[in-house]
Amino acid sequence: MSESTDWYLGYLGIPWVAYTTGPDKFDCWGLVYHCLRTHYGIELDRFSGVVTDDKSGIDKAVKAELRTGHWTRCQVPVDGAVVLLSRSSVIHHIGISIRRQILHTREGADVCLESEKTLQGLGFKRIEYFVHECHA
Repeated sequence: MSESTDWYLGYLGIPWVAYTTGPDKFDCWGLVYHCLRTHYGIELDRFSGVVTDDKSGIDKAVKAELRTGHWTRCQVPVDGAVVLLSRSSVIHHIGISIRRQILHTREGADVCLESEKTLQGLGFKRIEYFVHECHA
C-alpha cells in the first residue's frame, strides 16, 4: 500500500486516452489497472483486446476478472475498492473508491474524483464496490 493516503491527488487532471495505462494518460481500465498495481500491489489482466467503446466486451472482461474468485462485493465504499458502474445492466465503466468518492476517467473527462451522487446525475444507475482479497 502507498505510504501516503493522498497518492490519488497526483492523478487528478491526467487526460483520458483510449487503450492507455499511464502514467501520463489513462482510459478507465488503465487507471484502475495502474493504481491497483502501483499503490496496492494487485495485478490485474490488462484485457488489451477489449475495444474502449465495446460495452459488451468491457462487461465480459470485468465479469471474467470477478470470476477469478479474488473479489468480494462490499456494501459500502472502502478505500481501494474497485467501483463498477453502468447505465444499464451492462457494466461499462470502472473506477477506484477513495475517501467515499470515485477516482475515474472517461472519454471527454480527465481523471477526477466524484461522488456517487454526481455519477448518478451523469446517468450511472448501477454502482457496485468490490475489494480484492489482497486488500481485504
